[in-house]
Amino acid sequence: MKLYGMLDSPFVRRVAISLASQQIDFELIQLSVFSTFNEFSQINPVVKAPTLLLDDGTYLMDSTLILQYLEHQQKLRCFALSAQGYQLLGLILALAEKAVQYVYETQLRAEELQNPTWKKRVLLQAEKACQAIEQQIQDYPFNPKDQVCISLAIVWTFIQKKLTGLIAEVNYPHITQLQQQMEQTEVFQRYAYPQA
Repeated sequence: MKLYGMLDSPFVRRVAISLASQQIDFELIQLSVFSTFNEFSQINPVVKAPTLLLDDGTYLMDSTLILQYLEHQQKLRCFALSAQGYQLLGLILALAEKAVQYVYETQLRAEELQNPTWKKRVLLQAEKACQAIEQQIQDYPFNPKDQVCISLAIVWTFIQKKLTGLIAEVNYPHITQLQQQMEQTEVFQRYAYPQA
């Protein structure tokens, strides 16, 4: 199997770390949906990261669908979550989407074309997700192979790197503590967020 995408994407990094934490063999091929668009389109014409290319030539998109497919195929228990766990994972993935939307709006669109109302709304949605996660994560059991812990740490690192100063770590000590613990694990260091 080959995983296509860059590790600065929280969705690509989520798949890479999840697969590695379950000892699933794969090759990471770091192609960008921006700078290597044409090359990426030869693998997946939609040019969406992450893309997982299976040995039979089938390509899968969307981090959750990829992980659910592999869980079913490999008889894993990646998503053996309680209702609270699924609620948290939904909040975390919504936070990831909002963070990526904000980055796209502010870093890919010319400043004079940016929509200030949209930016404000997306940031508000991200803050609300952080507040709900912070409240709920306090009582959540820490497990370095758990999708809630993996996904939250990855998204929080992305936010601290790409939305610097917009969502303050100091306001979310439980999220920050979990992220710091996860980033120290071997698999997180093997698939580290790229340095600037």
